[in-house]
Amino acid sequence: FAMELAVDNGIAVYAERAIYWPVNSQYRGGGSDSIGARELATLWYLAEGTNSRNRVTMIYIGNPGLDDIDLTELFSWSEAKWLERTAGSAIRRIGYDCWLRNIAVALGNAKTTTDVVEALKSRLDHDSDMVVEHIEWSLERHKETQHV
Repeated sequence: FAMELAVDNGIAVYAERAIYWPVNSQYRGGGSDSIGARELATLWYLAEGTNSRNRVTMIYIGNPGLDDIDLTELFSWSEAKWLERTAGSAIRRIGYDCWLRNIAVALGNAKTTTDVVEALKSRLDHDSDMVVEHIEWSLERHKETQHV
């Protein structure tokens, strides 16, 4: 199938098409993707893909304006700032707490630095037990791997 992606809210995005297939029982063992987009656009025509013979076609849509932001900065956003900055974006579907949880996990997998550890510690009093649990997991990973 081929695809046209039209953004009707006027916010230009990145879009790419990738196809993955299993290799040695790994879901995404092999694959093919399009060359990284260099410009934002509101209209994309994506090459033909397939969902046959264990191949899965995925369309990736990137939210503009977040590429050069450090994870610690994203983790510091208030809910009001998150709502403002993600207006019109599909990321809104996960909700603010899941956003923080996902960034906490990413920070747990990041290189240990003072900024990363301090950002995680700054959210330990968050209202969501789920968020706090993932922050604690991330802090534990930094202690285990880097003896912080």
